[in-house]
Amino acid sequence: MSLMEGLPAELRCLLLRSVPDLATLQSFVLSSPVMHAQYREDRNSILRSCLSREMHGYGTDAYANAMSRACEPGSPRSNREIASFLDIYKSASPPGIDSISPDGLCWLAAFHTTVALPLARRYARWSLANLWKASYSPKDVGVCVNEEMHGLSKGEEVRIMKAIYRHEAYNHLFGQHEDQRDGSFTNYDIHGVFFCKFEPWESEAIGCIDVFLRQQYSDMFDRINNRTDATTPDQASVQKRENGATSKPIINPGFNGLNPAGFAKMAESLATLHHIDRIIARGLKSSAWLLQIDNHAKLSSAMQDHLEQLGRDVGSKDDPMRLALGTNAQQFRRMVRSADPRDEAEARRDPIAFLGDYDENTVSPGEGAEVEERPPIAWVRLWKGRYSHLYGDYVPLPVRKWGYVMWDERRWADLGALDLVAKQWKKTPELAERINRNYHWSPIEG
Repeated sequence: MSLMEGLPAELRCLLLRSVPDLATLQSFVLSSPVMHAQYREDRNSILRSCLSREMHGYGTDAYANAMSRACEPGSPRSNREIASFLDIYKSASPPGIDSISPDGLCWLAAFHTTVALPLARRYARWSLANLWKASYSPKDVGVCVNEEMHGLSKGEEVRIMKAIYRHEAYNHLFGQHEDQRDGSFTNYDIHGVFFCKFEPWESEAIGCIDVFLRQQYSDMFDRINNRTDATTPDQASVQKRENGATSKPIINPGFNGLNPAGFAKMAESLATLHHIDRIIARGLKSSAWLLQIDNHAKLSSAMQDHLEQLGRDVGSKDDPMRLALGTNAQQFRRMVRSADPRDEAEARRDPIAFLGDYDENTVSPGEGAEVEERPPIAWVRLWKGRYSHLYGDYVPLPVRKWGYVMWDERRWADLGALDLVAKQWKKTPELAERINRNYHWSPIEG
């Protein structure tokens, strides 16, 4: 480090601008007062270069995330402004990290290191565990997950990060925040103005992140309620005094049908959906923070605080992602909006082929859009090599919990699971029947 400190200022700046990622940049800056001073002097150019390098493959999505924040000057707040913003974001020549303000760069660096990266790691671990449970014996799952978490390819990393950044852009545009929203979108409007901007497998990737978050919150409520239910009245009183938790479960998401207690259970289940919708709509920062709490008392208290805050919030005027990815939204969007070229490709049953996975050695930084358009192998297998503009609730839920559109061909091949996805239609015939009834083709027949 002393050798680097003795370099001329121009070379120190060049060195800092050449580091491969934010973690390396942070280690340089924190290890030396001289390098820290150099960073502060040239922070804008250094941070911009570092972010561009680390976010190779999803810089445009990072831009959309940063610039759609309600606090950003000119942030889209009306229906027309949101639609215009999305048109620019998904144009042939979209802006990228070079177009982000200096303050936006600082926010983006913090978001990436404290929110996006931790969620990406947690998501990969969860979805791969689900996939391996469907492919391996239970005793092998933990070993495989621990070994493979360090082996994500560049393509898998890019797909996950794209989906996370796009999910957060959705929250900024249609979620719950303090700024006044001028107008509102229904779920089928959102499906048209937002999800139809992406290739269907990309929209599915965003939805896979949403499925993950919902499952995490559902499990979280179960843990809180189960521990609270098991607490004696005296213990509950102590808990209430110490951390504000109530002796009554915060939410009981269980619902097993309309038995004598079924209507009450259904009300609780609907309340859970509503609360989860609103928590997710507040953005991924809250999710990243809540999901890392492993102490029950702290988690109960933090969740209670969040629910109380939600009660004070005005609430989002737009429908949640859960509904925008539902079958009704997708079907109704086709009925009320102009025909989408992707709908027409589906109606013609155009063939679609797997063209290979992302290769960082052969794709230059300027060719991100070309990589983005390649369908992953599991998507092609799911739809039997035919174009489909359906995703979300039209796809079997276990498949979505596997994060199937995130993984490279070599991962499926190593698992011996290339045919696993398509087999799920036989386990959920009602979905195949609905597709056949609504769109006159069957994913089982291809």
